[in-house]
Amino acid sequence: MLRDMPKMILLMFVGFFLILVIAYYSLNGYTQDSSVKGMQETLRTTAIANRDDSIRVEKGRFALIKSDFEKDFKEKFGKSKNLNNETADYKFDYLTDGKDGIKAIKVKVESGSKEYQATCILNVAND
Repeated sequence: MLRDMPKMILLMFVGFFLILVIAYYSLNGYTQDSSVKGMQETLRTTAIANRDDSIRVEKGRFALIKSDFEKDFKEKFGKSKNLNNETADYKFDYLTDGKDGIKAIKVKVESGSKEYQATCILNVAND
């Protein structure tokens, strides 16, 4: 019984260490996922809030006031606790429909060593 004690202590130490490593990676994965989901929701709501209905000629076309959209998105997403606002770099890419409308928006935010990316497809065909 006493001769197995060092093996038991070593096994308990290895098990405790593995539990800590798994918890650390799970917590980091959850934080990253929740930040990206929050970014996607912010992207969608900000796009809808900054839709320019005054120039919609055809049904299904989504026109956007880009300057207001970018300013509002930076303001809303900047409130995130996982983001360092002083070093955040925002990159916006727009997929146009060939006319004046927008089909999708892609936003990439780099803050320090962390990078967040979200894409929003604007489907307003039934609108």
